[in-house]
Amino acid sequence: MKILLIIFLTHLSTIFADYSIVFVHIGNEVPPYADVAISQACRFNPHAKIILLSSESGLQRFRSWEAQGTLQLCSYDNLPKTPIHQEYQDRCAETSPFWRYTSERFLYLWDLMNAYCLENVFHLENDNMLYADLEPLLSHFQKQYPGIGATFDNDERCIPGFVWIANCHAMEDLAAYFAKKAPQRLSDMQVIGYYRNERSTSAIDALPIIMPEYISVYPLKSPHNHFTNRPFSYSNQSETFHAIFDAAAIGQFLGGIDPIHANNEPGFINESCLFNPSLLEYKWALDEQGRSVPYAIFQGDSYKIINLHIHSKRLQEFRS
Repeated sequence: MKILLIIFLTHLSTIFADYSIVFVHIGNEVPPYADVAISQACRFNPHAKIILLSSESGLQRFRSWEAQGTLQLCSYDNLPKTPIHQEYQDRCAETSPFWRYTSERFLYLWDLMNAYCLENVFHLENDNMLYADLEPLLSHFQKQYPGIGATFDNDERCIPGFVWIANCHAMEDLAAYFAKKAPQRLSDMQVIGYYRNERSTSAIDALPIIMPEYISVYPLKSPHNHFTNRPFSYSNQSETFHAIFDAAAIGQFLGGIDPIHANNEPGFINESCLFNPSLLEYKWALDEQGRSVPYAIFQGDSYKIINLHIHSKRLQEFRS
């Protein structure tokens, strides 16, 4: 029995090693645009363990990806549910609204990390395009973000399209906070915003969404009058990464918004984001492997954009 357990654990460490990029979908059918996001992440991260966590039925059309070794599939139907996840479900007043599913993905993510003792996890939403190999950046994430790093667009709201989770301890605390807030019917964006404001930066901190040069020229203020007394937290570590991350505002400006909300033409200015994406210039350049990568430019200073949150769901137009 001990030998079988050792073999099993060795197999898991082979499947889930070093760092993982995890996509999550709750439901029976993964949306087609997620294929583009996943293949894009695979292209830039050949050494990562890229995992799709979904229902057994949702995973079926990705079996060929798994057979090719491109993608690791994990059914949440077969994952042990943690007590925190059960508490979350017990405390939810409703069973199937959108706000619940967007939040509950973090509970399924906690189930996954707990079951396989995962560390160094990047969680991407299914409409996010990734333009970087995260392996060379891993040491920066580990040093600068010992807990969680996420894309906040103001002091009250996180747009969790790109989230770094250092270890199980960090994820467990966030999952427990989601369970605590479950009766309040808050969105995932609000819950993580509250979490940031109640925790230290060692527990959760902002990934850079704008360059410091912009903050030196323009006050951070959204069209809906969101302000901040910690402006440079939004350029936090931008010079370490030589890059910024997209908390949806840039992707919405370049590609429009989801047509279920409004006209999805480019040029949309997010109402709650603290900076104005129209004040930046943008260019696309080929990297050393011939992949097209976006850059944001302000007063001659150029920063690579690690991810674009393609809210319009037209991800194919932004493929490298």
